[in-house]
Parts: sequence; structure tokens; C-alpha cells
Amino acid sequence: MIASDIAGRLRLRSRVLRDERELNVAAGKLADTLGVSRVTGNGRAGSLLIEYDPLVVTRDALVEASGLPATESRAGKAPASATATRAQHMRIAKQGMLASLGALVLFALAGRERQHAAAGVAFLAFNAYHVYTYRRRVLK
Repeated sequence: MIASDIAGRLRLRSRVLRDERELNVAAGKLADTLGVSRVTGNGRAGSLLIEYDPLVVTRDALVEASGLPATESRAGKAPASATATRAQHMRIAKQGMLASLGALVLFALAGRERQHAAAGVAFLAFNAYHVYTYRRRVLK
């Protein structure tokens, strides 16, 4: 809900605010609050930036005035443990690429063609998994 809080500036973030109508309703409620000087909304990010006088209104009063839910369900999002698991998988992919590349070079220097080819296939497999996981960043 609260994305950032600096004295006089508060950013609220919610999936509800991605709906333009909800964004305008919340911005209107906050703009009418005593002590608020400016409210800026961003529908794509689902956020509201509120500039206010901290001597007149409190952060908690602004959150309450916004009319947004205090907490949001994590429905549709991966649990935190899945994120850690993804990081562990990426670490394995990177270590696998490094190890198979080292084996590939050593087998090439030793003249062992079959092992060299097998290490090359292993490297390509780890690399393919790595690229697949980062496909949104890599293929933009």
C-alpha cells in the first residue's frame, strides 16, 4: 500500500489504482483533504503521489482518506518462497554454465572430443534455461 514515505510526500501503490475511475475517485478524495497541496496519479503504475503538509495532516489520515484497502491479497502472485526458489534455480544455471564451460575448455585442450561435445551440450542446455528465464529482459 505505502510505496514510499518522506515527510511531505507519500506514494500509495495499489492494483486498484490501475483502473482509471478508481484512480480518479481516490485522487479526488485526497485532493479534498485539508493539508494536501497536490495529488498526482499514475494509472499504469497504479500509484498516487500525495504532497502534503505534515504539520496539518498525518500519513495515516491520508491512507484512510484514500479509501483504498489497507492490505491487498496476494492472489495471482507467486509466494515469496517461489521467488527464492527462482533465484536458486538461476544460481544453479549460472554455476552450471561456468562449470560446463570450464570442462569444455579442458576437454578441448586434452583432445577428448566426445567429452568436449558432451560438455558443449551441457553448456547449451544451461544457457537455454538461463535465457528462457530472463526472456522478458533479453528479448525486449
